[in-house]
Amino acid sequence: MGQHITISDVAKEAGVSKQTVSKVLNDYPDVAIATRKRVQEVIDRLAYQPNALARNLSANQTRTIGVLSSQLSHYGPHSTFVAIDHHANALGYRIFPYLLQNDNPVDIEHHIRVLMAQRPDAIICEVPRSWEEPVYIRDKDLLSQIPIITMAENLLGVTNVLDLQTQEASRLIVQHLFDEGYQHIGIISGPLHWRLAQQRFDGWRQALQERGITPDEHCVAYGDWSAASGSRCIAQLIDQYPEVDAVFACNDQMALGALLVLHERGISVPRDLGVVGFDDIPESEFLWPPLTTVHQPFDQYGAVLVHKAIEMVKANVKYGTFEAPDLTVIRPEVVIRQSSNRSRT
Repeated sequence: MGQHITISDVAKEAGVSKQTVSKVLNDYPDVAIATRKRVQEVIDRLAYQPNALARNLSANQTRTIGVLSSQLSHYGPHSTFVAIDHHANALGYRIFPYLLQNDNPVDIEHHIRVLMAQRPDAIICEVPRSWEEPVYIRDKDLLSQIPIITMAENLLGVTNVLDLQTQEASRLIVQHLFDEGYQHIGIISGPLHWRLAQQRFDGWRQALQERGITPDEHCVAYGDWSAASGSRCIAQLIDQYPEVDAVFACNDQMALGALLVLHERGISVPRDLGVVGFDDIPESEFLWPPLTTVHQPFDQYGAVLVHKAIEMVKANVKYGTFEAPDLTVIRPEVVIRQSSNRSRT
């Protein structure tokens, strides 16, 4: 009887997902004791055995993870890439990096095929956030060979394992500015053809609308993520929006450029004008004044990506199929420092 029983049969009988059955069989700790007991009873009663062909897949493993990445000159993609490498190595895997020089989304399936030729056990697509529209991977054969996961909402068809709550984080940090008594909050946006720049912009706009404020173009300056653009944009905002008393810079580098110009003009931060950023780069707490920002746990991003990839590899080895793991939600954390803390000045 056992050879006719599938993991789907076990899951249905136990009233759980196939992923939960996989976790029980692989001794994952994050399964409730009662659930684990119920699943194991069903496995024993049905005499379920993983098929032999699936078990033989383990002999073909290379213990490598392909990493498709780009934009490593920017802090976020670079930090995530380093974290992926660190956590893969800690678990006995090595990464095979494939760095995109061309961000043309038309080429993404080609890049995945080239990387797959190196025979990785799984692929992490830490792909460009600069695509204006989501890209859909349509080659089902490509998607069925090995686990392919991502943290990018603009890459569809592959398995997304992370929800970074970017818009909500942006809304919260702008809400903090209102709570500190600021009323005229401008934004130094990243380039809006970047998905994450649009999400941060949407969070700012949502916070204003919740206060009954209609955002206007004179409240906005468009940067390119660099400190130099932050300097240019804060000067532009002061000229076109004279009543501005706070600014949300959509990354810490642009906030750094803004702080320099404000210092040069004798504008007191945070008394006259509050400044907040996004990312919490290591230097943020050492700027003057120390920068309020949204903390991004890049090391955690890398850890989740690697662990989810390996989880899917193990399930594939055992059962000859891989199931999408649960989506991990990373809650935003606003780190309040002196650059916006008007109530303590």
